[in-house]
Amino acid sequence: MSRGAILVVDDTMESLKLLTSILMAEGYDVRPADSGQLALGSIAVRSPELILLDIRMPGMDGFEVCRQIKASAATRDIPIIFISATPEVEERVEGLRLGAVDFIMKPYQREELCARVETHLELSRLRSRLEQLVAERTAELHEANEQLRLTAHQQRRFLRDMLSSVTGGALVLCQGDEDLPRPLSLYGEPISLSATIGLRSLRIRTREAASHIGLSYERGVDLVTAAHEAGMNSVVHAGNGVARIFTADHIDKIQVRIDDSGPGISLDNLPQATLQKGFTTAGTLGHGMKMMLSMADRVFLRTGPTGTTVVLEQNTEKPADMFR
Repeated sequence: MSRGAILVVDDTMESLKLLTSILMAEGYDVRPADSGQLALGSIAVRSPELILLDIRMPGMDGFEVCRQIKASAATRDIPIIFISATPEVEERVEGLRLGAVDFIMKPYQREELCARVETHLELSRLRSRLEQLVAERTAELHEANEQLRLTAHQQRRFLRDMLSSVTGGALVLCQGDEDLPRPLSLYGEPISLSATIGLRSLRIRTREAASHIGLSYERGVDLVTAAHEAGMNSVVHAGNGVARIFTADHIDKIQVRIDDSGPGISLDNLPQATLQKGFTTAGTLGHGMKMMLSMADRVFLRTGPTGTTVVLEQNTEKPADMFR
């Protein structure tokens, strides 16, 4: 059985025969080539595992052959050992710069030649095996991540349907922006929220917008209460947030949107955080989502590790499909 396929390139026939005989005696499958053009043609037919390449050849020298081999994605990883009859440092530097792995000086020392060939073949095979293992592990990790993503998506879809069902359609769990309601026209400027500013402005602006679209006093108060609770949640678990209020002419609806960049709610905590009285969306003490659901017609919730968005919707008249 062959110990490996080697291409030997040398324009000197005596040197080419000597290299070929030494390596064949060691059990290698050796292909000789006496020119750079012939070497490239041989590689195109079948790639070797290792190339022994003379530097100084007429026409196309070894450096140019090396450049063309390294320029091709199909052959760039084949290890090249340059053969040189001169010990010039500049040639060695240029060869290494072009991608050679080693140099062998003429005249050949059989033991040194065989040791270097065996070493670089083994290193090349180890590198190929490592690359294969990395590719296999990467594929396994990709498959595992895809399975986790699918499982999380299915869990989130189940929670969405469950939360919508138990709240009579009032709570809508959103995956991304496309699931949030399309915003109406912005009513006033965005309001920055923190522990010291913004919440009073949010209440005043919400009451004004509710009056602007004709909400009854009671439904307006409900929305102001829900908006305040959403703003408080944002401040409590994220430290800050941004509130926006949306209305539109000839549309009897108001939207209050609160965005923050807090840690969000984990899937495991969503049912408790959204439905159980006594917990905010951060899982801290407070009225939280339970209050919002009792006050607003619809509550859209998008939450994740990069933040939470809550959109409250209130119609001038309670929708017919609401039975809370």
